[in-house]
Amino acid sequence: MAGVCKHTVWCLASWLLCASLLALGKSESVEQLGHRRRLLGNDHRYQLKDPVPLYAAKVGPFANPSETYEYYKLPYCKPKEGVRYKTLGMGEVVDANRMATTPYALNFMVDRKDEKVCDKTLTDEDMVIFRKAVMDDWYFQMYYDDLPVWGFIGKV
Repeated sequence: MAGVCKHTVWCLASWLLCASLLALGKSESVEQLGHRRRLLGNDHRYQLKDPVPLYAAKVGPFANPSETYEYYKLPYCKPKEGVRYKTLGMGEVVDANRMATTPYALNFMVDRKDEKVCDKTLTDEDMVIFRKAVMDDWYFQMYYDDLPVWGFIGKV
């Protein structure tokens, strides 16, 4: 059929690229663009003790990288003020990231050691979920100041 996109991911990426280009077509001064960049947190310059964002992106089985889930599908501690989501760029959307806030307070050039993040009693169901994630070699992906961080669930 003419006009039907057979490759969904490619179509989505193409659509997002077109939408982004149309949005960028609006004329903005360099000062306005710089202000928007600071609002989106893309500056990456920090002073001593400034908070550095850590976002939780996804979890999933290592053996099947296309099977991903939101980080909080596993019963991790959530931020006290609730989970908030970062506005995503095109690459993050295509990569199926869902940048969620975390309860970790990480400040620039401040050492931390053995600090409690939250009090949470795991239910039997929570324990089953975590054990299955460990046994099935699930990984997590986070972003610290937009730098990717990967690790395996339950492994140091």
